Amino acid sequence: MTGLVLLYNLLIEQEGDQIMHIAVMGAGSIGLLLAARLSAVTDTLEIITRTEEQADAIRREGISVEEESIISADKFEVISYETKIAKRKASHDLQFLVLAVKQFAINNELVAFILRYITPHTTIICFQNGMGHVDKLLAHLDKERILLAVTTEGARKTGLYQVSHTGSGITDLGYSFQDIGENAENAQKIFAGLMKRAGFEVSLSKNMGIKVWSKLIINAVINPLTAILKIRNGELLQTPSSKALMLALFSEGIAVARANQLDLPDELWETVLQVCKLTADNQSSMLQDIIHSRSTEIDSINGTLLRIAEQHKLVLPVNQVVFHMIKALENKKVSDIVGDC
Repeated sequence: MTGLVLLYNLLIEQEGDQIMHIAVMGAGSIGLLLAARLSAVTDTLEIITRTEEQADAIRREGISVEEESIISADKFEVISYETKIAKRKASHDLQFLVLAVKQFAINNELVAFILRYITPHTTIICFQNGMGHVDKLLAHLDKERILLAVTTEGARKTGLYQVSHTGSGITDLGYSFQDIGENAENAQKIFAGLMKRAGFEVSLSKNMGIKVWSKLIINAVINPLTAILKIRNGELLQTPSSKALMLALFSEGIAVARANQLDLPDELWETVLQVCKLTADNQSSMLQDIIHSRSTEIDSINGTLLRIAEQHKLVLPVNQVVFHMIKALENKKVSDIVGDC
């Protein structure tokens, strides 16, 4: 019996015990929320921030989840990618690495850091939007070590160590292929159990291709429109014009999926509307990026649809417009035109 199978049996037998070592790479909205919640169900939790400034803040203050709890700093070990990249060695008992960085941040340098940091038995859980990052990891890692997570949890980072949980959702966990082995299946179940104990709703999926495409289209509808219009998710449903734009983006996305021989759920449009309702008070990650003059994930979301559409000789006029509008807004100071949204 393999070590991971023994570990899974132990987790089932001793559900209340904390026996896991997890690292969360990326301390943005979702990363902070995951780190705060998972710290309650693990032996040790390490946070890898982008900057030393944020690492210092978490070491001093811990993590504050607004209107929920403040997680003491002694619950975490914190390092920064900015200052420790050349020094960090693999953590020898690391079971899971939660990858919560932006999709475009997964470049060759970051992959090299991950390969140095993990151990041969570490499972990586990818929480990215869009597509393309898994292929970068698969170039170096076995497919059974990369678990995909598609979540509709809403979160907003309000400070270096503060995060607001703006909407409860569901997290789908699964692999990008069907024929998984016993170790991979057990890793999926173990991490799902940890997430559930941490207070998240989780579903195990054997059809993550459909889940990833569905989330891609949901993001391609909600994220650019909220960022361009400077509104929260729920406000998209308040005018006929914004709903018409949503439907236009959605229809183009569905056309690309069909050209790619994918049958997405018939109720996906209703799911888009439901996500807006459930996360009505949430600022999309793209809106947050525009507000703070940061690069966005538009290339990996609507840009992905445009690239695949081109392969099939499809034209997506609405996606093209919102893509270029977001590109025009990226990295510009917009505080003078953004209201109290």
